[in-house]
Amino acid sequence: MALRTGEGPRPAGGHIDGFNPAVAAVRPLVTDVKFIEADRLGVFVARALDVDVVLDLLVHDLDIALDLVGRARPRRIRAVGVPILTEKIDIASDAPFLPKGDALRT
Repeated sequence: MALRTGEGPRPAGGHIDGFNPAVAAVRPLVTDVKFIEADRLGVFVARALDVDVVLDLLVHDLDIALDLVGRARPRRIRAVGVPILTEKIDIASDAPFLPKGDALRT
């Protein structure tokens, strides 16, 4: 991609989970967050064996959680992942700790 100069549209990339109607509906209801936990459970589907669960799903859950707490920059993140059914990480958990000490777990 060439370097953008001047006015006009800006190229952008990223996740669009913040525009999900379910996320938009819950956003005004979320106040004074102390803890968020997100789990995705289901039967194994061999649809995305080229990427691990971190790149496939976890980044989206983390994006939503950070959106709900006002995009606070975590002061540290603890994470663990292990391969169970494939050679890639199948199960992962992370815990970003926010500046005021609250933890998210996605």
